[in-house]
Amino acid sequence: STLHSILPSLRLTATPHRKILVNKSTIEELVHPYLSRKQAEVIVRYRVNHGSFKNMEDLKKTGILTDVMAEKLQAYINFD
Repeated sequence: STLHSILPSLRLTATPHRKILVNKSTIEELVHPYLSRKQAEVIVRYRVNHGSFKNMEDLKKTGILTDVMAEKLQAYINFD
C-alpha cells in the first residue's frame, strides 16, 4: 500500500505548546485559542486590582472561566 511505502519517510515533530505567563503577560500575549481578547482584558484588570494569581482557583475568581475552560487551560498556564 502507499502508506507502507512512504512510512519510512514520514517524521512527526512535536513542538511544545506555549505557556502563558498569566502574571506577566500583556493582553495581547494572553490571547489564546482558549482565551478571547475580552477574557484577557478581564484577567489583566483583575491582576492589577487584586495582585498575582497563585493557581487556577485564583484565576477562576475573575468569573470568566467555567470549570471546563479552566481544565482545558491548565496545561497552558504558568503562574510563576
